[in-house]
Amino acid sequence: MRYKNIIAFFLVVLPVSIGLRFMQLVFTVDATTGFFKQEYKPIGYALIFIIFFACAITALLSFTAFRKPEKPPKVNPFLGCASLLLGFAIGYEIITETFVAAVRVWQIVLLDVTGLLAAVFFIIYGLKMLIDFPLPGITTIIIPIYWVVRLICIFTTISSLSLISDTVITLACQCSALIFMACFAKIFNKINDDKLFRKVLASGLITAVLCLADAVPRLYLKLTNHEQYLHSTATSPLTMLATGIFAFTFILAFFSNKNLKERKRGRRTRSVENGGFYIHPENPPKREFM
Repeated sequence: MRYKNIIAFFLVVLPVSIGLRFMQLVFTVDATTGFFKQEYKPIGYALIFIIFFACAITALLSFTAFRKPEKPPKVNPFLGCASLLLGFAIGYEIITETFVAAVRVWQIVLLDVTGLLAAVFFIIYGLKMLIDFPLPGITTIIIPIYWVVRLICIFTTISSLSLISDTVITLACQCSALIFMACFAKIFNKINDDKLFRKVLASGLITAVLCLADAVPRLYLKLTNHEQYLHSTATSPLTMLATGIFAFTFILAFFSNKNLKERKRGRRTRSVENGGFYIHPENPPKREFM
């Protein structure tokens, strides 16, 4: 499937998912308990299913793409700003994060250390996208490590909760972000192949959908003083918003037209001998007639 059609489908799925997530938080969840209202329980589960189904279709379409980028972007102001936003968001979350007693002290320390290194990386990477300078590929190893530790701490935090509306979406966001960040690290280290291109496209778009669908309604409810609809503080909506923006911005920069591999062009010429068509170079050698 054409890349532009996949992006067009994503641009339809994204606002629909954000709207469905907002409806789920405000209309189907009981503000006092965090559980689905009894009369709206089937609708609440249906909304989750629709969001995940839309993400699954997006992933399937992404694996049909034949886009072959040549190299990671060197300078891109939009990607640079998105990376700076993600770096500062991770740093802010480290300062303000709180966990339940089930999370061990060493897990929190490991999360803070890897989070600080990840924040520094994204800030430096953002500056690199504004003014090009060399950045060793080995530095990206901290990114998937941080998301693994992050996933463990968040899972430990919400494992005791039975709020399906929060736990399922939250874990899905972290898992998709982990896959995307692992693909991002491979691409930065020039470990490229067709399967990796499709994986980063699928995981990047899914990460953008899930993170933005979860973060935008939460931020809106916080800014409008309707925090009674929020019952889980395991993740910062600002970090999830920045993660979704970074994932989508990287996809647009990496799969841009100017970053595609050049293909050898040919032209079709009718073959008199077999009555069909064959492709030969644009400047075939001229025949010499005696």
